[in-house]
Amino acid sequence: MGNTLMDIGYSNIEFAQDGYEAVDKAREMQPEVVTLMFQCPVWMGLRQSRKFYR
Repeated sequence: MGNTLMDIGYSNIEFAQDGYEAVDKAREMQPEVVTLMFQCPVWMGLRQSRKFYR
């Protein structure tokens, strides 16, 4: 996924090992777009997405 995003012009791409790290990075970076895995370790994707809006 990361390589595909870079190929189409995105340059600031981050990856997380689990849901907690994904939420922390998103809050820190304030990205325009977040892509989540629905079977992410620790927190599932839908649960993660709710945390981004709090």
